[in-house]
Amino acid sequence: MSDPIRIIRTQVFSTVTDVRLYEETLNHIKEQHPEVPIELPSLMEALSTAIQAPTHVEASHTNSYVFVDSGSTNASGNPLRIPVKVIEGTSGLIKTAFFSDTLKPGTIVYRRSK
Repeated sequence: MSDPIRIIRTQVFSTVTDVRLYEETLNHIKEQHPEVPIELPSLMEALSTAIQAPTHVEASHTNSYVFVDSGSTNASGNPLRIPVKVIEGTSGLIKTAFFSDTLKPGTIVYRRSK
């Protein structure tokens, strides 16, 4: 894997303190989630915001979490969801990004206070 194109720091959830974004991930999002126009600067900013100040974080698979930002939604009102896998210590990497409401959320490990 190449060097990350962006490292997003977060302090909301001590298990994950910095999240790496790679070119390969951007390509994956473009190909697999065309509903997410990731090339737009506003979407890149929404990605950073979702990691830095998520509405909540859900536990996912082993060593994985989903950062959810209900403030960034698609036209249907579905929130931006960003799966992050912990790769070393408290460093994680963004696996993908998509808009989706979930019928079966994971265990919430962090919720932003109102």
